Amino acid sequence: MKYIEEYEFFELESLVKRFIKVIDVNITGNTPDFYNILKRMNRNVEMCIKSGSEYSYELLDLVKWDWNNATKPGLGMKAYYIWKDNYDDRIRINNEIKNIIEDIDSIIYGY
Repeated sequence: MKYIEEYEFFELESLVKRFIKVIDVNITGNTPDFYNILKRMNRNVEMCIKSGSEYSYELLDLVKWDWNNATKPGLGMKAYYIWKDNYDDRIRINNEIKNIIEDIDSIIYGY
């Protein structure tokens, strides 16, 4: 894992909030197992931004820990799929989820 620059926290916050919103708007059944971890991760990212550099290393570890837990194979985030009757909507939404996950991975892991 890499060190996250201050400006990346704002991007990370935006991505996590967008991910939560995509799930909220498009979910038809129960929320996925990783949903609560994403919400906690969002709070930790917000705390990182508000604290400046005072506690950023500890909070950064919490953010990374949350992301690692959310992406565990048993929780299925990377294979998460939202079903929609409209094929084009289904493809668009699921591509957006895939892109958000890749963007968050690139910020946290540096690839």
